[in-house]
Amino acid sequence: FKGHCPPFREMRDSLRDVVELLRRRGDANVNYVDGLDLLGEDMAEHFPDDLHPNGYATERLGLRFAGRAFGPQGVLLPGRVQAEAGEAH
Repeated sequence: FKGHCPPFREMRDSLRDVVELLRRRGDANVNYVDGLDLLGEDMAEHFPDDLHPNGYATERLGLRFAGRAFGPQGVLLPGRVQAEAGEAH
């Protein structure tokens, strides 16, 4: 990485590719959640410095992640929390 810090999009793509490769090779215990699915454009106004989420966005991040990980279709422990109204899985 020295001298080169890839843009977030490139890092997300690389991480997703590695997870897909591991899953194709039989690792069912590794999952990938794109951060933009948790805090996308709909939350842009809640990043006061255009990088760090404010308190509201941090709470939304936690709730959205909990739904994906522990909701009815959760990838970690399904059914541990109810899906939040209006949130996609």
